[in-house]
Amino acid sequence: MIDNRNWKFQLAGISIGLIIGVILYIVFTIFLNHSGNEARNYSLAPPMQYDALTAEEISPNQQWMIPINKKQNEPIKVNLQASDLYSILGKNSWITPPINFKSRTGKLFLYIDYAGKEQYFSDKSRIYSIPVCIPLSKYSHCSINPASSYSSYNDKNFYYIEEFSNSRTIYELNDQKKDTKSLFYGYSLPHEYQITSSQDLAISFNSLIDEKTQMAWMRVSINDHPISLIKKSFFLTSKYQKFLKWFLILIPFIIFYDYQKNGGFSSPHALSIGTLLILWSGLNTVIWDINYMVIGCLLITFSGVMYIFANNLYKLSYSLGFFTILVFSYQYYGGFTHQVIKQIGLLTLIGTAIFIKTPD
Repeated sequence: MIDNRNWKFQLAGISIGLIIGVILYIVFTIFLNHSGNEARNYSLAPPMQYDALTAEEISPNQQWMIPINKKQNEPIKVNLQASDLYSILGKNSWITPPINFKSRTGKLFLYIDYAGKEQYFSDKSRIYSIPVCIPLSKYSHCSINPASSYSSYNDKNFYYIEEFSNSRTIYELNDQKKDTKSLFYGYSLPHEYQITSSQDLAISFNSLIDEKTQMAWMRVSINDHPISLIKKSFFLTSKYQKFLKWFLILIPFIIFYDYQKNGGFSSPHALSIGTLLILWSGLNTVIWDINYMVIGCLLITFSGVMYIFANNLYKLSYSLGFFTILVFSYQYYGGFTHQVIKQIGLLTLIGTAIFIKTPD
């Protein structure tokens, strides 16, 4: 015989999940539709940039506008062994003014963004960059190393090739003819380098721009944390995370209370799965140092407690935790990058499993 009360709880959980999904779909739709205005605004002037963790504005001393003198329509011949610094990225390369960069994290994140007009999307455009040490004569002994491993300075991973990507480009929305050029704003994925805490450096550039693309500006920015165009919300900072992690202390008390109230656990199956979920998500709550991951994993930890006692609100708690991580990781990394997939991939599989296999 079907338990009407239990069935109603299941139906409520499914309904809440669907509502949350619809809300997120609307939010993303609004975001995508708004991107046309962003392309127009960004093409006129480079947008503000913020530290992804502290929400502080990126210092003007850590941003440089790359001069656009003429079209670069020939491939660049890279010779990392050249004695002349300007030959590293070709004869037309440009170098930023030297800077003494102090890193709080021992890392350097390099970003490139750009704007202009183009008639159609082209994947032929490239921007080449490489950080070099000061003094210039000693660049080949630079202690700046790519985060990815390489065997020698001839390895292509040593310099960074930013390819114009349709997935990282915002276009002006218009209903004009196809032969009309559209405004666009594009940005690179972050390129990470390991550096010393205080490093004298400069960044060398060159570009290969499609002849049908009209560039308005190009900019390079560096920071010791990832960079965002949005002044980050509480979820994308590290504020009060130690306080948030103390909520884990409530877990054993909640389990004890529910155990006394329900006269035991729902079933051995629910106990084993719920315990594994509590341990895994609780460990991630402790390890992570950014609020959206701490809060998301904390909500998933509480969903594990609910799963043990067959409380169907575990679906709501898990959904809130999952979508907290999904939405804010999308903002943090600037799109559905491989970092976002790594953060939500296993969560998606676990969520699907426990939503299908409900506790007995």
